[in-house]
Amino acid sequence: MNDLLCLVKYLFTLIFFLSLRVMLFTSTEELWVITLIFSEALKRYRQEVVQLSQVEVAKRLNISKQLFNSYENGKYQFPNDILRKLVTLYQMSPEDLFRIISDAPYPSDQRDSTMVLREKFEEGEWERAIDILRKYPQLKNIIITASYYNPRQQEKYINKLVTLFKTLEE
Repeated sequence: MNDLLCLVKYLFTLIFFLSLRVMLFTSTEELWVITLIFSEALKRYRQEVVQLSQVEVAKRLNISKQLFNSYENGKYQFPNDILRKLVTLYQMSPEDLFRIISDAPYPSDQRDSTMVLREKFEEGEWERAIDILRKYPQLKNIIITASYYNPRQQEKYINKLVTLFKTLEE
């Protein structure tokens, strides 16, 4: 785990120095192209691996959908704090992040790597959900109660819960 932390720190340092080099030694047009390539790679990762919408990611990052859209479309560079949050949210390994930064392809023996990465992401999402249910037993009890309903009642009950949560978000 300590090696992983060191590698992540190394990658963020590398990003910083690459960003600094880009700012010092490239024109505005070249910087825009580099930002666009990086942003497009993160967008593809979100769509193909994580399979979350921009709205879902923006909510999890606590930023507006419009701001996230601007980052993802290369209008603005991703700030370091947002990059760190994305790496955590997307559950990216340092190798995944490096491949995105360097635009390197996955090794040929990992052609189904998108599916593997997607499964890894899903497992992490389930762990987060289970942690919330452990932390808030009243929510767990509500869901368990719904599990005793017939399928039609379950759907109606869950739809009401989803509507309630959406109302609370607004």
